[in-house]
Amino acid sequence: MTVVPLLAYLFIRKENLPEAKETSLQRWYTPALQWALKHRAVVLAVAGVLFAGSMFLLARQPRTLLPEMGEPRISVSVDLPDTSTMSETTALVAEFEKSLAGWRTWARSRAKSARSAA
Repeated sequence: MTVVPLLAYLFIRKENLPEAKETSLQRWYTPALQWALKHRAVVLAVAGVLFAGSMFLLARQPRTLLPEMGEPRISVSVDLPDTSTMSETTALVAEFEKSLAGWRTWARSRAKSARSAA
C-alpha cells in the first residue's frame, strides 16, 4: 500500500528500537478513549449538538464575499487665494473635472461588474 511501512520494516531492526515507555499524552488519552468507547451514545449526542450548533452559526453568517459598498464618492475641497476671481475658480474646477472623467468611467464600469458578479 505505502512505501514507508515497508522501508521501516526493512531498515529498522528490533535491536535498534528505543524502549517503549508511556508518555503523559498516553496516560491522559487512554482513559479518555476507553470512556468514549464505553459511552458511545453520550459521545454521539455531544457530537450531534456541536454539529447542529455549528450549522446554526453558519446559517447566521453573511453569504457574500464582498458586500456592496454603494456608489464610490470623492469629496474635493478647492482652496485658492482670496484674490482669485470666480471665473478662475470655475476654470480650475472644470479642468479638474475633465481630468477625472476617465477615472469616473473606470469606476462606474468596476461598480457595474461588481454588482453583476454578486
